[in-house]
Amino acid sequence: MNKISQNKSISVCAIGECMVELYYTSSNKLSFGYAGDTANAAIYMARMGLNTSYLTATGVDSISNKMIKYLSSEKINTSFIKKNISKTIGIYLIETDTKAAKDMEHLLVNCANGNPKSRSYSAIESKVKNNKAALNTAIELGNYILKNSYGKPKVGGSIVKSGSVNKAEWLGSNRTPKTDIMLGGEKVSLKTGSAQLMSGGADEALSTYNVAIKNSTDLNNKSKKLAEEIEKGIKNLLPTTRGEFMGGVDLQKQGGTVYLDTKKAKGLIKQIADPKNSRKKGSLERELKSLKIKQVKSGTFNKDKVLKDADAHNQYMKGKFADLFKSSASFKREFVFEAMTGKVKFADGPATATHFLVVDYVGNSKKNEVKSSSADYVGKILSQVRPDVKFKTSAEKKNDTKTGHYKFWSTVGLGVNAVNKTQNEMYDMLNSTGSEYLTEGFWDMLGRLWNKIQSFLSNLFNKVKNYLEQGIKYIQEYLSLEPVISYNNNIRW
Repeated sequence: MNKISQNKSISVCAIGECMVELYYTSSNKLSFGYAGDTANAAIYMARMGLNTSYLTATGVDSISNKMIKYLSSEKINTSFIKKNISKTIGIYLIETDTKAAKDMEHLLVNCANGNPKSRSYSAIESKVKNNKAALNTAIELGNYILKNSYGKPKVGGSIVKSGSVNKAEWLGSNRTPKTDIMLGGEKVSLKTGSAQLMSGGADEALSTYNVAIKNSTDLNNKSKKLAEEIEKGIKNLLPTTRGEFMGGVDLQKQGGTVYLDTKKAKGLIKQIADPKNSRKKGSLERELKSLKIKQVKSGTFNKDKVLKDADAHNQYMKGKFADLFKSSASFKREFVFEAMTGKVKFADGPATATHFLVVDYVGNSKKNEVKSSSADYVGKILSQVRPDVKFKTSAEKKNDTKTGHYKFWSTVGLGVNAVNKTQNEMYDMLNSTGSEYLTEGFWDMLGRLWNKIQSFLSNLFNKVKNYLEQGIKYIQEYLSLEPVISYNNNIRW
């Protein structure tokens, strides 16, 4: 699959129907999206980088136009789509019977414990009768499903009502367990039809994202190279040799000459410019030349230029960071795996699902083991979830050195301010008068100033380096980025 995605010359065209999918988000509220086998296939091929087109027919109404816009947002060529003024696209409703689903949990647990008659299962009984299948009662259905899935009905079972949230790793407080029932010692998530992948809102999605980036092998491997690139870019913004510091901030912006005695040099320059001194101009120029220490090029340290370059580096790194997620297959798998199982959320306890039992009301059943993100069933659900992450810039906060947290602009600001302060100290020394310039002590003083700023910058760079090397989450924080997570939450299990 990776080899295919790297071949940008491959072009594909999916032919079929994309429909409006309606589903309940609560007992009296519907939400909608666009779905269809061929449309889903086209979306994934486009995300792999293939030149993808979609051929179908739609109406000219707003729902049809929104569907085309949605496909276009996924970088699919929609020019082959034909419009019919008298038609529109298909609509279907995914309806989940909550009462029947809850009855199924109790039915299987009671059958597993050998006491199926301990309660009634009216919602299931009506479905069994309407289906006119070989199984005549709810109890027959329950025993049949257990025998197919576990080899025998009496395997022992219990209902799991809630879970204990791992607060050290989880932002949300929703305690709804991923495990519905225990059967034969297995933690089972029972599915009787379409159902939500996650409940709990934005905190749930963000916590799942945090788990996924922590466990994603390819993301964290690539993050090391990105951390090195960020660190190198910061270092390149600031001067690293003593020769770049002479002359003060203004001189280094505009360029010019640094003299041993600045005031005396200014007096000589004024005398040379005076026509009255034309006869002794040569001797004045030789005297001025003897005071010359260094010619400084313009732009040696220009704060405005540093900040402009820093902004360009920051934007470039943010783009590189977002690109990591586009190419990360393991991140998407880890996201779906955690959303399905709650392995980290519930600390791998009773509320963490390890098996998914998908059943219907005519006796069909299939049990899927999901103990790691590499499980085949995770890949099947991933094709529906389609997780996607984009990033927005969060409010900039200062470095919090007490807790070891660092931010890009705060780091740049610390470096710039330290360099400016040191430069001004050097400039003040160079602008003072007297023969002390000729003493060894003066140059020792300049050396100490340089060593001080060099030590500060070196220490700052090392701290930033160590911070970034902790992983992708720390790079995200350093660049002041917030994830915007989108995914399809209604799954056909």
